[in-house]
Amino acid sequence: MMKKLVKYLVLGFLIVFSVNGFSQEGYSYKRKIELKKNAVELNSIEIPDEMFSKVKPNLSDIRIFGIKNNDTVEVRYNIAKKPDFNFDLKQPLKIINQSVSEKRSYFTVQATNQKINQLYLKFKNENFDWKVNLEGSHNQNQWFTILKDYRILAIQNSETNYRFEDLFFNDSDYKYYRVSVDSEQQPTIKSVHSNHSQSKDSLKFRTVTVDKLTTKTDKKNKVTTIEFSLKNPLPIYAVSININNKIDYNRNVTVEYLQDSVKTEKGIIKHYSYFSSGILSSARDTELALADKDLKFVKDFRITINNKGNQPLEINSVVLKMLSFNILFSAEDYDWDYYLYYGNKSSYTPSYDTYYFDSVEKNILSLSNEIQIQKTEEIQQKPLFESKFWLWGIMILIIGILAYFSIKMISKKE
Repeated sequence: MMKKLVKYLVLGFLIVFSVNGFSQEGYSYKRKIELKKNAVELNSIEIPDEMFSKVKPNLSDIRIFGIKNNDTVEVRYNIAKKPDFNFDLKQPLKIINQSVSEKRSYFTVQATNQKINQLYLKFKNENFDWKVNLEGSHNQNQWFTILKDYRILAIQNSETNYRFEDLFFNDSDYKYYRVSVDSEQQPTIKSVHSNHSQSKDSLKFRTVTVDKLTTKTDKKNKVTTIEFSLKNPLPIYAVSININNKIDYNRNVTVEYLQDSVKTEKGIIKHYSYFSSGILSSARDTELALADKDLKFVKDFRITINNKGNQPLEINSVVLKMLSFNILFSAEDYDWDYYLYYGNKSSYTPSYDTYYFDSVEKNILSLSNEIQIQKTEEIQQKPLFESKFWLWGIMILIIGILAYFSIKMISKKE
């Protein structure tokens, strides 16, 4: 009897706590979807730029709700990224063999069983001008030529610090890759990374040109810093810098984005995080792509150019490449009103059975202006007991009952 009573009391206690503590945090914003009724079933909405500052970085807080009278239904959807590609991400490869034969030095790397079209080589050697061959194999017995007499170069002196050690080739999916260097100088390889990048012609990005730049040159440290800010945080994928100078140049460049800022007694301290880096060269266009695989919505940038002993470059503008995101969904009943909700910090990525393909014919829909949801509109379940005195009273009653039966059991044993 005692065990059953204790069991029911504890269960009731937990129920009171769980009901009292439960509440559903609502969304902060919504936009009405301007629906079109025709024969095409699939609908598409492009996420407007001003929304990116109010959604979660993984876009998990976006929902579509259909509303009619007092009924509400959640509408399944998926998000299509344009251009549709995976973020370039360098993968380290294991060097499994190194050898020397006459004037050629060989080293073999094992791939990660995926299609690649780039190898990033990194040598310890500071100055070289070599021609290399690249071969691929599935078993290390039979080798197939991928590149022949491919030139790589490194120049390091008081005036120049330039390196080009990257191999670009057609898509390959070999298990092993062998690089041979034709040189009397002994190459010392530090690391090899692989990558797979789609053709630039197939990647149709949206572009944003920024010409309002704040440029400062630190003559003592021989660096030029460029800062600029966008109107809204945007999903930026790559940064390019337009230079006015017609001279030859090779400069190290690093791109950072503002992570956060802290207000102190001495002023605002800004904290920047790494976005990308590379070589700014007059010989070729330099595109500094996002180094991290996680998408970033960025508003403020800082670019640092190492001038070394050279004159600062004249910066004309900065071109940003950004991604677009389209929400795809199907409306089953056109008599309902459909709304796009977002701005829910506690939300999670929804899991729907249906997947819509962006390649099929679809209606391109627009959204109304943003509507801020008032707190009174949020759907919340009220606590069972709004006053804390009720809760404390129940706790004291339960503790008292448990204490009474415990003392009674002890008395019986005595």
